[in-house]
Amino acid sequence: DAMVAYYGGGVDGVDHVFARGLSVADWSFRKPNVADQVSDDMGSSRQDPSIARYGDDSFAIVWTEVRGATRRVMSREINGLGVPMEAPRELSTDAMVQRPAVASLGSSSSYVVAWRAFGTTPNTIKAAFVNPAEAGGGVTTDIEVDSAGVISAIGLLGRLGAKRGRFAKLPLAGGWTDFRDMPAPEGRTFRQAWAERDKRAA
Repeated sequence: DAMVAYYGGGVDGVDHVFARGLSVADWSFRKPNVADQVSDDMGSSRQDPSIARYGDDSFAIVWTEVRGATRRVMSREINGLGVPMEAPRELSTDAMVQRPAVASLGSSSSYVVAWRAFGTTPNTIKAAFVNPAEAGGGVTTDIEVDSAGVISAIGLLGRLGAKRGRFAKLPLAGGWTDFRDMPAPEGRTFRQAWAERDKRAA
């Protein structure tokens, strides 16, 4: 089956995010004449919806929500009929964000969301990992990703794991770290190490 997400005017006169499930056998709507509202009533308008299937028959929808002078990246899980399963999650902490995109993490019950944070210099791409099966949604958010796709949070991970040099448990990796430890990063990205090498050679 398939799912579509879109935004449009709600009964309260502001834009909301809606979802409708489709049967790919004949492309008929699984709930005729009904579109489920995915967004709540917190913001004044919504835009930029993106959708991805994760797990067996679940979908994650993300969007930008306008709240006064700020914007927030929101996510919500829905089932194959388009019915919301959890309350919306606020993923971003920056005042201004836009263009969120969502993708599943393989065949797991997790998904990743990336968005652009702007209004500061330089503008940055940020990401969040969500595992709805974990308590509180298993959200790990505000991971800063630079233009080359290097996760800048590697330095923070290195400091957190410096004492033992490894992690016994990681969010969204419970099945893997239940039986083995994850080595902690050394605290520098490849680009940082390369820049230091160039300084020494100069």
